[in-house]
Amino acid sequence: MMKKRTLTTAAVAVALTMTLSGLPLTASAALGGLPEVSTVRQTGADSDYDSEKTILSADRLWVTAKGLKQEETSRASYERLDWSFQKLSGVDTLFDFTLTKAEQHTFTIDAKVSGEAKLVLTQDNKTATTLWEDGDAQKTTKTLTLQPGRWRVRLVCTDAGGNLSVTVDEPKSLFTHTRERAQKAYDAIMEPAQKAYEQAVEKAYDRYDNTMVQAGELYVDAGDEAYDRYDKQMEQAGEFERASYLDAEDGKEQDREYNRRYSRIEREYDDAMESAQDDYDELKDLADGYLQDRLNKAREELEQAQAKAEQAWDEIVG
Repeated sequence: MMKKRTLTTAAVAVALTMTLSGLPLTASAALGGLPEVSTVRQTGADSDYDSEKTILSADRLWVTAKGLKQEETSRASYERLDWSFQKLSGVDTLFDFTLTKAEQHTFTIDAKVSGEAKLVLTQDNKTATTLWEDGDAQKTTKTLTLQPGRWRVRLVCTDAGGNLSVTVDEPKSLFTHTRERAQKAYDAIMEPAQKAYEQAVEKAYDRYDNTMVQAGELYVDAGDEAYDRYDKQMEQAGEFERASYLDAEDGKEQDREYNRRYSRIEREYDDAMESAQDDYDELKDLADGYLQDRLNKAREELEQAQAKAEQAWDEIVG
């Protein structure tokens, strides 16, 4: 069976940059598939609407946030947050305050929202009390006695849209007072860290692309050389076969000799291609290892920056 010449170098290079080991290899595709940390504070909490873990741990975790507009109003005796949104899914902390003694406070909710939505009051990220949920009256007022601790009013929603107004009769150190300053401190750390992360990922994929294109070129060159040698040897074997039939007495013996030669040529070609494949696989393994090391290092540095940003946020919010 005659062998077919291997793919051209250009074709191999295109195939390599399209897909290998299940990973996109171009830098732009790579960045699209890797985790990207927004400058909006996020956590790794589960995003299920009914997940207690999400409600108690996620200060802000948006899965979808479309058309969100907000207005904050601060007065001597209350603070109010007005939101309008087209489509929201996730969690956000609207108010965050700490009490050093037991106090009575009133929460007023005016909501016209479609989809799943609820407002939850949490204490020290340990307990949760629902203040309002879709299906309740549009206007709801609840007065509660709050014990010492850190309290948060959180919005939890899935595919929700509409308007929401929440008022708390607490003029001291609500989350809205410190949110902008905390966000700036967080962004000052995360924005350069995010940029450095993206540059490191792009550099890692560029080097990976170059290495794999070189590996492809070496593989094609080795295949071309093996094919040319195979083609020449098969041509010589064919000439030997024609000459052998000129001597009828030795025809059967010459047939056996031709088969032996043909089998040897096949084995030599297969061995050459196997060796070329081994060399290619070795380069690929090295490139894969380098890529994963670079990506892991970039992620680790980004996570370290995020931990510092979280700390800066918490130092301001309290």
